Amino acid sequence: MALREGLAKLSEQLASRTDLLRNSIDASQADTIGAIDGLSVKMRQREQIAQATFDKTLADISRKTLAIAVIFLAIIIIVGIVIALSIRLPLQQIMASMQTITSGDFDREVQDTNAQDEIGEMARAVEVFRENAIAKREADDELRASKEKAESALLELNAAQQNLIDAERWRRWAGWWPASP
Repeated sequence: MALREGLAKLSEQLASRTDLLRNSIDASQADTIGAIDGLSVKMRQREQIAQATFDKTLADISRKTLAIAVIFLAIIIIVGIVIALSIRLPLQQIMASMQTITSGDFDREVQDTNAQDEIGEMARAVEVFRENAIAKREADDELRASKEKAESALLELNAAQQNLIDAERWRRWAGWWPASP
């Protein structure tokens, strides 16, 4: 009987211990689940806040990057225009000089001949062309003057020769000059 009583007591203690463990564990488990749910809610809230902050920061960075890109694009366009004008305007001047030279106006000097770049080389080449055209015109003028002098001298010589022939004929006709053998 003592054994039964001891076993019954042991059974009671085990049952009480089982109830205690069940209630404590279930309560702790419920508290843990509640804490985990609370942490999950807080984590979701923090995640949403962090995502909103990230989205805002990303949008700010995108706007700043776009603004910088637009500024650089504007700078590139302005520099491109300046470079294009620095090439185009001297080329137009060289073209105008070429047109005046080909039209026969050699008085206009070529601009930018002292530039130390390709435009300057082109301008110097056009200036040489202009100087050669001037020299050719002067040589043509001298040749024309020489030709006119030669033609005039030839006409005078022909006239003198004709005068001699006429004079000789006249003398023969008039009998003043003996006929040549």
